Amino acid sequence: MCDDLLEAAEVRNGEWTHRKCKTKLKPVGDNVCYHCGRPVRREKQEYCHDCTRGIQQKQSPFWKGTPFSCYQQGKALFLYQDEAKKMMYRFKYGNRRTYADFFADEAQKQYGDWITGKSVEAVVPVPMYRKKEKQRGYNQADVFAKKLADALGLAYEPAAVQRIVDTKPQKELGDEERKNNLKNAFHCLLYTSPSPRDLSTPRMPSSA
Repeated sequence: MCDDLLEAAEVRNGEWTHRKCKTKLKPVGDNVCYHCGRPVRREKQEYCHDCTRGIQQKQSPFWKGTPFSCYQQGKALFLYQDEAKKMMYRFKYGNRRTYADFFADEAQKQYGDWITGKSVEAVVPVPMYRKKEKQRGYNQADVFAKKLADALGLAYEPAAVQRIVDTKPQKELGDEERKNNLKNAFHCLLYTSPSPRDLSTPRMPSSA
């Protein structure tokens, strides 16, 4: 976080940050939305306001039969504020690729059992458009995915999803604009694997 050298004791304990620096990161905690992972106010509250509104909307006759969301559950490590926000900016734009080791280690500690319980078979990074990735030099999601897969002993499959449209930056858009911005932006490939780490044989999707 501060880019200063770690103390010898911190290195021996396998820590990736100074203890005093880590206290600046605020964990998301246990009281979170069951769908998006955003913190909620009440202990027994299942969904945040936005997800509750989305679920109610999809139950109306007009939206009936359409999926509420493109993902099942979202998870986060820290509240996206203050030091965590600065750290993510450096990880994404400042070539601090080593931050992936810290994030993967924390993800394993906090969500390792949850991932195992979901019978996850592979970690797939969200791809960048090729031109943008070339300009930046790397894709931080890809770097993190590789570290997380290694930490959990899972297959790492960066080619399972391809980005085929150069979309606008999500940070510049509102909620509805973000959803529309990503429509038809990705191409998904399916793979069959004779072993957990050999996912090189393409397989066409079977019809249901």
